[in-house]
Amino acid sequence: MADRGVGDDLLHLYPALHAYARYLTRNTHDAEDLVQEAFVRCLGRRRISEIENLEAFVRRVITNEYLQMMRRTLRLRPSQRVETTFRDELQDVLDDNGLQSLLGVLTPRERVAVVNRYYLDLSEAATATEMGCTVGTVKTLNSRALTKLRKNLSAPIPFRIQPSNDRG
Repeated sequence: MADRGVGDDLLHLYPALHAYARYLTRNTHDAEDLVQEAFVRCLGRRRISEIENLEAFVRRVITNEYLQMMRRTLRLRPSQRVETTFRDELQDVLDDNGLQSLLGVLTPRERVAVVNRYYLDLSEAATATEMGCTVGTVKTLNSRALTKLRKNLSAPIPFRIQPSNDRG
């Protein structure tokens, strides 16, 4: 059984981990399930108290669970797929100006790469470690994801620099 301090640490990390899972799943309900499953897996480990970076470890468990969930969903025939897009008033508030909806155009691995790289502000190397792949794979996933996101933006990017007509 895990010691009481680790349980308290996990509870303290819950808001950040839930936000991470919410960006991956794009809905509150699945995010809660992912975080809960990650906590169960972590607390079931014998030496959980010896892990140096508990947040990174639990994020990795969440990432693995998310990718596994997506693989299971994709293996089902279309008529067997469970609808995972729950919408409620709270979800609309949490949608961050359409960011979660926009992330929906990405594949699961692209979404993990983008969320790790740009939401969590991890380096490419740290993102690769988190995902269990090479830095080159992270670069490829992010490049493809950013291309898709640019194509799906409904408004132009406000911070893009417009060339000046003054050559004076």
